[in-house]
Amino acid sequence: MILEDVATFSSSTLSNNDEIQCVVGSSNICATPSNVSSSIINVTVNPLPTVSAIFTSLSGGVLVAATGFASYQWILNGALISGANSSNYIPLANGNYSVTVTNEFGCENSANAIVGNLSLNEQDLEQISIFPNPSDGIFVLDFGTKVPHSFTILNTLGEIVFINAEVKNSETVNLSHLSSGLYYLTFQRKGTLHTEKLVKY
Repeated sequence: MILEDVATFSSSTLSNNDEIQCVVGSSNICATPSNVSSSIINVTVNPLPTVSAIFTSLSGGVLVAATGFASYQWILNGALISGANSSNYIPLANGNYSVTVTNEFGCENSANAIVGNLSLNEQDLEQISIFPNPSDGIFVLDFGTKVPHSFTILNTLGEIVFINAEVKNSETVNLSHLSSGLYYLTFQRKGTLHTEKLVKY
């Protein structure tokens, strides 16, 4: 039992199904009755969401959180990432990522993931040619002399829309059946993950 002589009661230690009752007393000897009690209030403590975040390069380099929450916000090195509000996020830089989720009760919780194997080598990326880009959905990918074993194309939700496991120096990719918007070409070279943007108009 918690007894507090305050006009406003606040507690962070209440548990689900705890009971609260307010008793108002008067020091005036003429008050009748001298104490007035409220009805008993049963407290409901909603659970925090259970969330995890992992980075998987097997599906093309995607940060993945559990689905089913009311809202998501991805964060990089403490700064909010604009527009990163789905259960999956495709990172374009190495760093410390976290995702904050909100459940149906408005309760929040966060999880962290570290991304450290993205390529930041501009000279290496110059070996890749994508044309035309933007395009109507037909993209020609020229990998030059550094041909990866496979490549994957993802939409902005991190879903795989195209995969090629037998890559040649030059590949033509047809995304004309997909909606207009931004897509991501991802592939690995010597354990390093590369990501390039494809724009379909």
